[in-house]
Amino acid sequence: YLISESTFGLPIFKWDEPEKTTADILKWVDTSPDKTSILFCYSLGKAQRLLNEISKSNFQKHIYTHSSIYKINNCYKKLGINILNTTKFDKTQNIDELKGSLLLLPPALNKSSYLKKFKYIQTGFASGWMLIRALRKRSGYDKGFAISDHADWEGILKTIKESEAKNIFFHHGDSEALSRYYREKNSINVLCFDSKK
Repeated sequence: YLISESTFGLPIFKWDEPEKTTADILKWVDTSPDKTSILFCYSLGKAQRLLNEISKSNFQKHIYTHSSIYKINNCYKKLGINILNTTKFDKTQNIDELKGSLLLLPPALNKSSYLKKFKYIQTGFASGWMLIRALRKRSGYDKGFAISDHADWEGILKTIKESEAKNIFFHHGDSEALSRYYREKNSINVLCFDSKK
């Protein structure tokens, strides 16, 4: 038996290597020195993953983080986990004075009046959902970067194969395509926790 989440359980979801996505983010910042680059990402997990990936590069620009991200970074440090140093962003600061810098903010601040007063910014969002073009456009971000801690389609298939499980339970996500894929192969019994499926 194997229980697997299936958040990105569709064949369209295929992650690039994190080094490539990180390089794309840093290039995005570097090519706009006259703007503050605001990258929206979840405060717990995604922000720390991005900072870890950036620490492997020779990125020289200043990085600011929202207080919620800054607090979690400090929790990591207290646990002995090495994480890239950032400067806590104070909402009284003028973003326009941070030109050429990278600022990490939680996604909830994108739809608020928080950014309306700032002129010299570009916005991006780091999420696996950014592989969906229509969602990228609808969200209003200038740029989307597809990076996720969830398994992509190939990652789910690989895990199932390596587990040698004969019964798979899918939970949390879209399991229709995965269920159909395995039913057609007739090799694995697929079950879902969602009673609608």
